[in-house]
Amino acid sequence: MMALTAMVVFPVFDAIAQQEIDYTLHAKFIYHFTKYIQWPEEKRTGNFVVGVAGNDDVYAAMDRIAQIKKIKGQKLVVLKIKNTDDPSNCHILFVGKAKNSALPGFVLRIANKAVLIITEKSGSTRQGSDINFVIKDNNLNFELNSAGVSGKGMAISGELRNLALRNE
Repeated sequence: MMALTAMVVFPVFDAIAQQEIDYTLHAKFIYHFTKYIQWPEEKRTGNFVVGVAGNDDVYAAMDRIAQIKKIKGQKLVVLKIKNTDDPSNCHILFVGKAKNSALPGFVLRIANKAVLIITEKSGSTRQGSDINFVIKDNNLNFELNSAGVSGKGMAISGELRNLALRNE
């Protein structure tokens, strides 16, 4: 809990002014989110799969994490996802801004499946995203669609709910 709390208030500093974001921080958030979400039994064996669509920087940062970390005892595997791919085998699907137009298609393909969708574009939780990264006061934060997550059979800890900038 302490690690995620520290990250929530970690300033992005000059990244905003330069319109460049350190996506390593996004990847660390994604990794730490897994500690506060419980997937259904059928997702607790085999590899823990994180799919990344539309952001090579998040993909690279997640891949570096996968080289040294496991998630809940499962090997972490990171995949690049294209617009037409079926991400239903993923535990997490990160959809970058560059592929946000593909979000509705991803949402339809994984409807009611235990896949946590994470985005980085304002308003995405209203379009089916479960967690959306936002930058507020030069800090990386997140919005949470807890009803969407619960509707897919996943459980969210109260701690994660409390850390969210907005919880719908």
